[in-house]
Amino acid sequence: MSTRSSEDHVAKDRLKHRTSRKILRNSRHKSSQGYRNNRSLWLAVRVMLIGRFSVPRPRIIDHLVKNGRVIQSYPRKMLAPIAASLIILTSPFDSNGFYSGSQPEPVLLDRYFGDQTATTFVALDTLSYELMKQLDAHGYIIIYNGLKDPPGLAYRHSLGVKNYLVKTKNVSPDRVEILIGRDCEIFSVDVWLVPKDAKIPKPSCTFETALQNISGPGEFDEYLFDYEHPDGSLYDDPYLRLDGFANALLKDINAVGYIIGYAHRRERSEGKFVGDKFVERKYEIWDKAGTGKRIADREKKILTKNAKIDPSRIITIDGGYRASQTIELWVVRSGEPRPKVTPTLYRTRKK
Repeated sequence: MSTRSSEDHVAKDRLKHRTSRKILRNSRHKSSQGYRNNRSLWLAVRVMLIGRFSVPRPRIIDHLVKNGRVIQSYPRKMLAPIAASLIILTSPFDSNGFYSGSQPEPVLLDRYFGDQTATTFVALDTLSYELMKQLDAHGYIIIYNGLKDPPGLAYRHSLGVKNYLVKTKNVSPDRVEILIGRDCEIFSVDVWLVPKDAKIPKPSCTFETALQNISGPGEFDEYLFDYEHPDGSLYDDPYLRLDGFANALLKDINAVGYIIGYAHRRERSEGKFVGDKFVERKYEIWDKAGTGKRIADREKKILTKNAKIDPSRIITIDGGYRASQTIELWVVRSGEPRPKVTPTLYRTRKK
């Protein structure tokens, strides 16, 4: 029993040794064949891309390889047009000449809400900084007018934004494009950075260029009057607020412009200690009577001076009092009723 078991053990070892040698021989054969096939494929690619490589054999450029096997050999003169056709068919460039594999994309830098807020200047400063770094890029600003906003709001903001970037940030005017979107829910502004060869961003709402005149009857625009306009603000030139209104009146020679001015009331408080108690007293400061008419006349003077509109076509109205000094601009066509004033505060005289 022990002799037979030892013989069986030796036979198993021999069989295992022959099997391992066969596996090793097959693996060496496959690796050398794969090396030859890979080398043939590489030479074929070199010829297709350049077409003028020196190759080992003078008459045969190389083999065309499919699935690791040589399927055909071509002379030099026959392979040249085939390589040119393959280069054209497999070109990574699209019909517009852009490299499809690495075409840059526009970048949405910021989105803000409101005409002249802190976020407005942060977004515009960011755009000017990126334009300074990327000299071949352009800025696209898309302004969406809200459904309840007057049509002149987006137009006025476009002029203020362009004025701030060009005058304050020294951005070239031809590097900034402004589009006006309409029929959106709320007023908002998207600030885009568009690298060279990138596609231009499209507004998500119906849009038109900011340079198109906006006209139509009804309230054209409304803005606060009592804020200052120092150097560096959007409207350091007061006429920027009235440019769109002037264009609407010049476009319709039969229309009449109404400027309604509203005065405001300010609340103040002061206090002092009376014994151990702090006593606070609140009081109100009202603008003088006729303030609304005076600020409306001031806007009329700026409008007629810069746009050369007949003063008889501009009518100013005192609208009363509101929480802030406000200007309303109206375009009224011939035969239509004059706009109604809408004060929100009423001053009562003490007896």
